[in-house]
Amino acid sequence: MAVNKGINHIHISFDLKKLIAKLESDDTFLWDIAGDKIKPDIYKGIAKGARGKILKGNLRRLKDSTVRVRKEAGQMPPIPLFRTGKLQKSIKAEKDGVYVEDYGIDHLEGYTIKAGSDDFTENWKRDVFVKPRNFLPDAATIPIRKRYAKHIYQAINRLIRKKGR
Repeated sequence: MAVNKGINHIHISFDLKKLIAKLESDDTFLWDIAGDKIKPDIYKGIAKGARGKILKGNLRRLKDSTVRVRKEAGQMPPIPLFRTGKLQKSIKAEKDGVYVEDYGIDHLEGYTIKAGSDDFTENWKRDVFVKPRNFLPDAATIPIRKRYAKHIYQAINRLIRKKGR
């Protein structure tokens, strides 16, 4: 007599294609399921991650000419966005978002330094565009509390059960 000793077959009856399509078609999907209760915690995680990214210097490195100019002026360290520490210290989480000094937005988007706009640039022949330097953390590295992560996880599971069949 044959004895059944374990699982011989598992059939998966859901399809992740609908979840993937939802995630790809709606940039705000995860943000919407996070809800207003969780968003302040996410803002704190973004602010903490951004401050840490600046402190660690995990950014596009400074041009050699910038490092040279800073050394001559005695303005070291050559870590991007951390000459005075003002930008890093200005990153704050509030109930309704993350706030930073105005020039922090310039660094996120990129900006142009006009030739002749000050003593430093008076001899420049042309304007110089400074490429963006993104100091915000990646979504995967934003720390949030376990109970909030569980809420998001459950919402995704509900979507799989509801729309994935």
